[in-house]
Amino acid sequence: MKHTLKVTLFLLVIFFTAQIVGLFLVSETIYPQMDDKGEIATDNTGNIVIEYDLDSEPPFETSGNLTYLVVMIFVGTALVLLMNRFKLFKVWKAWFYIAIFGALFLALKRIMPDLPAMIISIILAYLKVFKPNVFVHNISEIFIYGGIATVLYRWFTVPFAIAMLVIISVYDMIAVWKLKHMITLATAQADQKMFAGILLPYNKAKSKQKKSKKKSKLKLPKFKTKKLLAPIPKKIQATQKVRSAILGGGDVAFPLVFAAAIMNDMIIKAGPYSSHLAFIVAKQNAFFISIIISIFAAIALFLLFLKSEKGKFYPAMPFISAGCIVGYLITLLF
Repeated sequence: MKHTLKVTLFLLVIFFTAQIVGLFLVSETIYPQMDDKGEIATDNTGNIVIEYDLDSEPPFETSGNLTYLVVMIFVGTALVLLMNRFKLFKVWKAWFYIAIFGALFLALKRIMPDLPAMIISIILAYLKVFKPNVFVHNISEIFIYGGIATVLYRWFTVPFAIAMLVIISVYDMIAVWKLKHMITLATAQADQKMFAGILLPYNKAKSKQKKSKKKSKLKLPKFKTKKLLAPIPKKIQATQKVRSAILGGGDVAFPLVFAAAIMNDMIIKAGPYSSHLAFIVAKQNAFFISIIISIFAAIALFLLFLKSEKGKFYPAMPFISAGCIVGYLITLLF
């Protein structure tokens, strides 16, 4: 196993929580259209008209959205590598802050008025970027990807959502195993305390304890508050006493966007809706069924952690994508 059981469970809990929170936030962007009188709008046949937030309006149609996303990923990766190469850390930090603030605001405004959402987003983004600690870092991660998903989920129909997983998985394998620039990127982000993803620094065991002849009950040690609030080490990969368990932001975001696209597809196909109650029930059903995808993505991630070796980097997306596809096939049974 790549990490201890406790650390592995920590990563899985944050990953799965981010998926559930993200799906809920996305569901809040889908609602019945209201007419000028403040009543639920219906079409000529008397069925409810579904409306979406403007944030989720796709920039292009069908394949154009996937191409646009792939180009954005390549350009963003290249810019970060260049900023790291030429040590433009202040520019990188400013860009990172704006991105974190934007994603948090998109998430929080789904569950509260815009003004408090903006204030909380400003504070959390500041703490995450300029005063990072393990607690703030990972709590913010739970909401960040939900904010991103509220924008991206309508970009993809089901076939293109599957294509997205395949393309990202292939890219992840090439970036980690062949070109290895993803390793450079992850290490640079961590060293500059601007890691986009789940992160948990922890102490290495000083020596392997001898196996006891007596079987003892498995006890999961509790995370101490002081450790969670402690600053993230500058060189989390460098020292012998400290290791870091990391999961890249894309490994959290892409399965969430996929599950959200499937949820939206289920809501559309369940229509047309003759009543508000029918719409609410269908939306709730789609939400809970789409969680199946998140469950299998988490299982696939656990198997990766279980089989991976310490000190080695692995592309997580091929494994997570496989879990997503299996989960999607199971949703077709409902």
